Order: sequence, then structure tokens, then C-alpha cells
Amino acid sequence: MATANSRAKCSICNKANATCFCSGCSEGFCFQHLAEHQQILRRQLDEIINDHNQFQQKVIQQKQNPQNSSLIQQINEWETDSIEKIQQTAQQCRETLMKLTQKTINDVEKKFIELSEKLKEIHEENEFNEIDLKHFQSKLTQITKEFLQSSNISIRQDSQEFINKISIISSFEQIQTKKNRFQQFAITVAGGNGEGDDLNQLYSPEGIFIDNDKSIYIADPWNHRIVKWKLKSSTGQIIAGGNGQGGQNNPLKEPTDIIFDKFIAMKTVIKNLFICYNQQQMITRLQIFFLTVSLYCIFLYSTYTTQLITVEINKPTYSTYESLSFNYSQSLQCFCSDISIPYQSFLTIKPRFHDLCSSQFVSQDWINYLYGRGNLVYRYSFTDFRASAVGQLQLLTSLCEISQETINTSLVQLLTSDYNDRQLLSEQRLDQLIQTQINQFQLVTPNSLLNIFNLIRETLGANMIISLWSVNWLIATQSIINSGWTAHTIPIVYGKCNCGTSWTCTQSSQGMMVGCYPLESLLQTTLQCFYNQSCIDSTNKFTQLNISSLKTSQYRMSTTIQSILNNLMVEEYIINKSYENYFNQCAPSSCSYNYMKRYQVTEGIINIISLYSGLVILTRCLSVILIKLCSYKSNRITIEITDQNT
Repeated sequence: MATANSRAKCSICNKANATCFCSGCSEGFCFQHLAEHQQILRRQLDEIINDHNQFQQKVIQQKQNPQNSSLIQQINEWETDSIEKIQQTAQQCRETLMKLTQKTINDVEKKFIELSEKLKEIHEENEFNEIDLKHFQSKLTQITKEFLQSSNISIRQDSQEFINKISIISSFEQIQTKKNRFQQFAITVAGGNGEGDDLNQLYSPEGIFIDNDKSIYIADPWNHRIVKWKLKSSTGQIIAGGNGQGGQNNPLKEPTDIIFDKFIAMKTVIKNLFICYNQQQMITRLQIFFLTVSLYCIFLYSTYTTQLITVEINKPTYSTYESLSFNYSQSLQCFCSDISIPYQSFLTIKPRFHDLCSSQFVSQDWINYLYGRGNLVYRYSFTDFRASAVGQLQLLTSLCEISQETINTSLVQLLTSDYNDRQLLSEQRLDQLIQTQINQFQLVTPNSLLNIFNLIRETLGANMIISLWSVNWLIATQSIINSGWTAHTIPIVYGKCNCGTSWTCTQSSQGMMVGCYPLESLLQTTLQCFYNQSCIDSTNKFTQLNISSLKTSQYRMSTTIQSILNNLMVEEYIINKSYENYFNQCAPSSCSYNYMKRYQVTEGIINIISLYSGLVILTRCLSVILIKLCSYKSNRITIEITDQNT
């Protein structure tokens, strides 16, 4: 505390009666509040002393009992855990070892018992020789060795630690480590012999440059020079200056840095390479240029150009041909030894006819059932399809039989014919050929039958022949006959169509068709009625056709019989071909194929070696001719200029 002479305000009561100032907080106090301020300071001092005493007590306790440290406790816990892990591992290993040892003992005991029984047996029989004794001795030695050594059991120590290692890290040691990290040793690579102008001395060196060969260029300003020190050299070499300071070309004045332009140095080397001092050098270098370019062009041409190679194979087998066809399909050509090959040797074609041709509707039982007691004309009206149903189905049966016979006959003619070609077709081209033949067969074969069939239809219709089933004309009754035995006929009308004017008149009747002729009615009938039992017969005596058999049919339910007949009642053609049989019938005498071969690097090198000698002579002659020609022209120009001047 300090006492002031002037009166100031107290910092607590704010009255101008301050008598003392505190140098710690720089505040003034009156006598009353000065005592209070001192008491506050004493309490704070007491607290500090109390904290000091407590810390001192902790230090004393720690010093007396260092084992009570928290870090020591962590170390103790680590020790306990590690010992526990080691004990557990040791116990597991003991148990495993005991089990394996017991198993080994059991095995040895089993072998020993077997050996004992054999020894006892031989001893009782008294039949043994040296070989038996040697065998028993060897067996006993082996069992003894297995029992004593237990070679199949060993202890392995893993290199990987399963206990985490601990260590003590101090911040003081880390600081010391950081301080010592950059304390390294150095070596002198230039100078080091004091200041001077000798070759092993430097005088205040400044700028340096390190070359690729680790040579050091040093600017030595006080010696007015640039010095080069090679690696592990004890002296330097003056490369610039060294003649004192001055403004001439050879001296330098206090150089302080070095700039080394590698491009200029390289440019100088290249320039010196192409400078020729005489005619012989010009010829040699021009020859080297021509030779290098020629060899490079030959190498590129030999390496990257391709060559067409043709390979011919005599009498190849089918497996060989398959391999060639897979690899060289575009260029493979084979020539048959037999140019005439029957189709039936490698091709089979089986037609599958429409299900109607094999159904119960074309059976005789079905026709007999429909015919019943006969006299259909008197039993049914001419507009009832049952009046001509028997005729229609008989015609359907005949059409199926004629179509089948026509198709089979045409197929026999096709398959017994020969395919003539000198060249063996590929499998893809053979498929195309077969498909073309089938398409032509489907187009041509129906025409012959349909032409005859249409001729019969037109003949019947044009002559207005009365149908057996009396569905186109009616005979007039007695009351209508005017005189004598003259019989009159009356045409039947179907809808708005009259059989007297058109023989193709038809009319729908319970899903079927009726008309002037059963044939016309059948041709215009769709397939829908054939899959509806009530359309054919209401007695349920015959079951309807299984509709599932037409799921793969190409014809719709609304297709007419006429459309199916145009294809001769064929649903599809089942084609089987054997390319191997075709190949065997062809029996190719030879096959050839082409491929592009690219020269490899080795062939390019071989070409260069083979042409090198000739190219050397050729480029030498060419270089001599060019240089001589240029020299001649140069001399001629010089002479002409001289003559003009004279």
C-alpha cells in the first residue's frame, strides 16, 4: 500500500476521503474500506497458502508412495490382463497337447499290441526266419521312435504379438528428439583451405550451379572467376575469368551468380556435328543420312505391310474342314471329287398334314353315322347341311388322300434328283439352297393338282350337272308337268343366289355351308365348325376334335378349306439335313484358303541385314555423285563470275 498526499475518491464509497492507494489494483480507499480491502487480500492469500499446502501434501504422498500413481495403476492393469491372456493360452495349449499325446499313445499302444500278438503267434508256431526277425525288429524300432520322439507334435511361436506392448512417452524427450533431429554432419565439396586465389581455395563464394555429372560451378567474386569443381576433387578448374577484374573480354569483375543454358550447349554440339571442313566429310555424312533413311523406310515397309498367303490342303477330313471353316470362312474353297450328289443322301423332308386329314371327320365310321338310314334328301331340307354333309366329308377325304399322294410323289422326285456343283457349299449356303428348293416345291407342286381340280369344278358348273344330293336342281312334280313325259327342273335359290345363274351359290347352315354343289360348300366352309360338336352332331355320340393339337397350326379358325387346299393340306414341312453326309458325298479333293500375313519385327531386321551391304554401296555412290555435281556447279558459277569481272 502507498499513502497519497492529495485527497481522492474512495473506490468503494465514492467519497473524496481516500487516504491510501493500493499498488496492486491501483485503486484508492478510505480508512474504513481500506481495512475491508486488506481483509479480502488476506483471505485470498490464505486460499493460496491452503492450495499450496494441499499440493505439497500430494507431492509428499506421491514421493512416499509412488506406486499409487494412476499411470502405475494402468501398468498394473495391463500386467494383470496380459498374465491372464498368457495363462489362458497356456492352458489351452496344455489341453490340446494332452489330447494329442493321449492319441499318440493310443496309436502306439494299438500298434504294440498287434506286434505282440504276431510275436506270440510266431513263437507258438515256431516258424520264422531271418526276414521275419528283421521285420519285427524294424517294426519295434519304429514304434519306439514314434513313442519317444512324437515327431508329429511341436510348439510353434507366432511372430505376431497378441499382447499390446506399452511404453512410456515423455514430452521432454519429444522436445529433445525434435531438437536433435536436424543435427547432421556435412562434408566439404569445394574450398575449405582458407581464403585465396589458388585452385584449391575460394574467396567469398556466392552463386553455384550443379551439373548432371554432379560437378559444381562456383562464382568466386573476389578472385574474379568462375571455378568448376568435379565430384570428389580436391582442386577446381577455372572456366571463366581468373585474369583479374576489368572490362575486357577475358577478365571478369566480381561475378556473383551462374546461369547455365543447356539448350545453347546442345545446339552448339549439333551445329559442330553438321559442319564439314572438306568434301570427304560431306560425302560421308550425306551417305550416313541416306543410309539411315533407307534402312528406316525398309524396316517400316517390312514390318507393317501385309502379304496374301494361300494354303492348300489335300483330301481334308470333316473335322479339319470344320476347323478351317471356323477360322477362314470368308476365303475357304473346297472342290468336290463327285460333282453329282443326290439330295436324299443328306436331306429328308417330311410333310405334316392338317389335322383334319387324320381326324375322325374323314373316317368311314363318321360318314356312315351321318348317312344313317339314307334318303338324306327326304329326311332333311336342301338348306340343311346334313342333306349334303356326307358328300362334303367324302370329298374332304378324297382331297386329303390326293394331296398326300401328290406331295409324297413330288418329294420322291425331288429327293432322288441330284445337286450338281463342283464347289463344296458352306453350311450356311447349303441351308439357303435347301430353303430355296422347298419354296420352289411349295410354289410349283400345288399348281398341277389345282389346275385339274379347277377344270373339273368349271366343267360341272358350266354344264349345270344335277348333284346326286339334289341340292342345285329340283325335279318338278306331276302337277307342274304340262304334257307327255317331259320333266322340268327348278333351280334352288340360296339366299339371293340362284343355282340356275351361278353354280357357286352357298348359304350358311348351322355353322357349315350348303350350296349348289357339295364341293363348293366344302371349299367355302371354315374350320370353326369342325371344333364345335353341336355344329356337327347333337347326339354326342362322337367327341369333338382335340383343339389343343392345333395350337401350333399356321391356319386360323376362320380359314376356309379352299385356303388349306391351296397348300395341299400341308401344315408344315419337317426338314432334316446332315452337312456331314453332304461333305462325305462331296469328298473334296482339296481345300484352299487365304489369309493376310503381317511381317514381324524380326523379319524387318532380317531384311535390313540382307540389304545393308548393297545400301552402303548405293548410298555411297549417290552421295559422291550429288557432292561432285554440287561442287561442279559451284566451280562453274565461280568461273563465270570471274570471267565477267575480267
